[in-house]
Amino acid sequence: MEMNILDSANRLVGEGPLYDEQGGLLYTLDIRGKSVIRTELATGKQTVTVYPQEIGCIALTASGQLLGAMVDGIYYLEPDGTLRPFLIPEEIAGRRFNDGKVGPDGWFYVGTISTGAEADGAFYRVSPRGEFTRLLYPVGNSNGLAWHPNGKLLYYCDTRSHQIDVFDFDGEEHTIANRRCVIQIPNELGSPDGMTIDADGHLWVALWGGYGLLHIDPQRQTIVEKLPFPAKNVTCCTFVGEKLDHLAVTTAAFGTDPAANPREGNTFLLKPGACGLATNRFRDI
Repeated sequence: MEMNILDSANRLVGEGPLYDEQGGLLYTLDIRGKSVIRTELATGKQTVTVYPQEIGCIALTASGQLLGAMVDGIYYLEPDGTLRPFLIPEEIAGRRFNDGKVGPDGWFYVGTISTGAEADGAFYRVSPRGEFTRLLYPVGNSNGLAWHPNGKLLYYCDTRSHQIDVFDFDGEEHTIANRRCVIQIPNELGSPDGMTIDADGHLWVALWGGYGLLHIDPQRQTIVEKLPFPAKNVTCCTFVGEKLDHLAVTTAAFGTDPAANPREGNTFLLKPGACGLATNRFRDI
């Protein structure tokens, strides 16, 4: 499969690709670098903005701003590198916010990563009014999220569990229920990290430490294929482009030797033979 390089920088923890189809913009993160990379897909032009805290994930909003889940709270990310608080909870389980996405209901769902070997992270729901509700506890490393095209199922990954789970999702009540395992990822393939879903309801799951990306059919509970990558830590992916028929895939140079392999930490672009769904926006207006 033809694979192009969107960003040849060795991002320490390249993560969280987010596509704004209205502007043809791809946003990616370097969590350890505390930075957001904005790429114009048509021209390849990049703008890098550094912020005061590590950024677990970002989200598009109805108001046209970027929302970021940071170490101690949820902030609007200003273009000049400053933060404007949206929600600073009194207490957050775990070390910092990690992966998160806006659901089809326009609410923000985001988890945290544990402080140590023992699972003490959680998975939360954030309403447009700033209500902060814990949905799952404990969680080891709250990671990939993907809603089925019908909006009634939420796929979820706690990386430490090495499995993909699914919940029934109620968009009117903003609740999850009836958790069950979709598939267990064998240790030898790597650890499941971020993921996305295509228009047919198939999952595309990044493999930390696995040099690859899994294409999974959750209905049949099978791995369709593993796409190999020239970087060890594949972290996340999202569909991009006018037809949403390309995958942008981030990787992390953390724990590798970029001098020996310059592809570590790069962001890649490929055409997998599937199409994705439009990005949901946080309903802040």
